[in-house]
Amino acid sequence: MLEKAVECIEQISQLASLNEDGKEILNGFRSRAESMPSIFFTHGFAYTMVLLAARSSKELMELGFKNSCKEIVDEIKKIWNEKRYSRDELSYGLYGASILLLLHKAGNIKTKEFSNVLKEAIKDPTIDLKAMQIFEWIKRLAEAYIAK
Repeated sequence: MLEKAVECIEQISQLASLNEDGKEILNGFRSRAESMPSIFFTHGFAYTMVLLAARSSKELMELGFKNSCKEIVDEIKKIWNEKRYSRDELSYGLYGASILLLLHKAGNIKTKEFSNVLKEAIKDPTIDLKAMQIFEWIKRLAEAYIAK
C-alpha cells in the first residue's frame, strides 16, 4: 500500500509543473491531506467521504475507481481545462479520489460506485481501520512532496 501511495503522490505533485492553477489545486490537496485525518478520526470514514463529496462532487470522488493515480490526475487536468469545477472543488475531489483508489487497490473496498462505498463502510467497520493508515500516509507524503 505504501508503494502505491508514494506513486500516487508523485503523480499528483506533477500538477505543480502545469501553471499557477495546477499549483493552487496542489496546495489545496496538501491542505486537505493535513486537515482531513482529524475529521476522519472524529467522525469515521463514511462521514469523511460524504464531506469530501459535498465539497467536490460524486463525479470527482468516483475518479478513485480509475486504474491509477496517473489516470486520476489526467482527468483532473481535463476537467480543469473544461472549467467544470473550481480549483477548490478539484482539490477536494483529487484528495478523496486518491483515498478511494488506494483503498480499492489494497482490496479494502470491493465496489466501484460511490454510494456502495458508503454502504460497505457502514456495514464493515474494519474499513475505518484500514483507511486510517492511508489517511496518515497521504498526509505525511503530501507534506514531504508538496511544498507550501
